[in-house]
Order: sequence, then structure tokens, then C-alpha cells
Amino acid sequence: MQEQICRCADCLYWEHGDATEGLCRRHAPAASQRMDEVGHWPETRATDGCAEGARGPGAPVQCMLCVYWSQPSGGLDPERRHDQPLAWWHHAGHCHRRAPLPTPEPGARGFWRATAAQDACGDGEARASA
Repeated sequence: MQEQICRCADCLYWEHGDATEGLCRRHAPAASQRMDEVGHWPETRATDGCAEGARGPGAPVQCMLCVYWSQPSGGLDPERRHDQPLAWWHHAGHCHRRAPLPTPEPGARGFWRATAAQDACGDGEARASA
């Protein structure tokens, strides 16, 4: 059973922060019920691991190269949430990889989370080259 676990330090989806901690970029951010919410990837330790990790060559797909990412001209203009500097929003777009999940609230609106152009994840798919 232990062979099925891929340590974060060995995983191609792990973004090394320092020698012991980094970000798990295995999955795209889920849709939200709040407007202008930013997708943040979870922090993990190098010694953590999971069964969804992968070893070997390759890399997560950058948002700006992904078929699921869209960016209006000039970037995003947040209306309700400002947990990033304004300059960050100019290089941000929306990740449409995940559909909104059902909610107990009738009429709840779904919103797609914002990610930076240089962010990346393991659920992305690269656009075809022109």
C-alpha cells in the first residue's frame, strides 16, 4: 500500500517553496459562491503525500496556456474582494475547470475563482499550438 503514496517532494505537481514546504498544484480550484474569490493552492510539507501525485517528467499546465482559463482584456476588475494587490488582478483570469457544486441555498449563484496567468495545476490541458 505504501508504494501507492507519492511524497510531495517527489511529485511533479508540487511547487517547492523551500526545502520542507511548498504548494500542492494537483487540482484546479473549485468554483465558489462568492464573487471575486481567488484560488489558493494548499500548502503541504515535502514529507506529506497522496495517491493522486505523480512522479516522472512533466509539469502542471500554466493557467495562461490552459484551455479552461479565460482572461478579459486588461485582466480582472474585482468588485467585491481585494485579497490581492490591484496589479495582481491585471494579470489574472478565471479558471473554468470545475463546475459549481450543488448548494443547500436555492438560487445560489456560482462564480469561478481567479488565478494568476503564471499559476498552474495538474487538471489543466494545454491549448493546441496554432
